Amino acid sequence: MNLALDALQQHFQNEQHKIWGCTDPLQKTPEGISGFFAHLQLQSFFQPLLNAATLQPEAHEALLRPVDKVSGEYLPPAAA
Repeated sequence: MNLALDALQQHFQNEQHKIWGCTDPLQKTPEGISGFFAHLQLQSFFQPLLNAATLQPEAHEALLRPVDKVSGEYLPPAAA
């Protein structure tokens, strides 16, 4: 157990609770994973990784992207 890391994680959890209340930072839903960080609502997004030679999907990467709280549309990085 790393006490410094545990203390840092607890600090961020406490800050999250001040903003969002007592909720789990990440939640599994039928649509994917959603959660909150700082003042952002996050939603999971899966993006294909393409083979450079064939341009065919080889795998997928999972991302958490910020979404607009009202429309649910993904926010570009500059807007987040």
